[in-house]
Amino acid sequence: MHDFLSHTGNLILFPRAALRNLLADPRRLAFGFCGILTLSVLYIIAISIALARNPTTLPLVFPVLNIPTEKYYAYERLFLLPVAVASVILHSGVVRLIAKPLGGKGKFEDLIALLGFAYVLIALTMGLPDLVIAVSGWQVTAVGPHVVIGTVWFFILSLLAVKETEDLSWGLTALAALAGFLANASVQFVFMR
Repeated sequence: MHDFLSHTGNLILFPRAALRNLLADPRRLAFGFCGILTLSVLYIIAISIALARNPTTLPLVFPVLNIPTEKYYAYERLFLLPVAVASVILHSGVVRLIAKPLGGKGKFEDLIALLGFAYVLIALTMGLPDLVIAVSGWQVTAVGPHVVIGTVWFFILSLLAVKETEDLSWGLTALAALAGFLANASVQFVFMR
């Protein structure tokens, strides 16, 4: 736990060095999964609190899935973790598919570790504010600035993760990172509200 918190603190203060250090840690895959788990558990708690306060809490954006909007969050708690894991796997796979023919030197597992661990930043920038919103009972009518900040920060971490693992030029790194990020975002768009 101490090392996980240490890596998290470094990710906030020195993101590129933190990713480089995590890449060298033999427990990087476990830390990557812990990042995904942190985000998922935080959102399961926030959703549960929101539903306890108002059982018919509706998503801000109409769901893509064929689930009644008034029951969407009750179901989302069940698929939140598997979707988070799948989105990191897809993100990593798309990056590797693009980076490898361009001379990328990375490994699929290393990308999963770094990108999964980066979810801890989404937990801090998006999950905690959403937890506060759930506890307070505020009625949300628009996407908050914390969502934009969290999304931008995660993209920056994605870019740095690709740079550290693949060792490509910044231009090629940006290409691979953007493609992986968009693949991840497409999964999030379908499932998460």
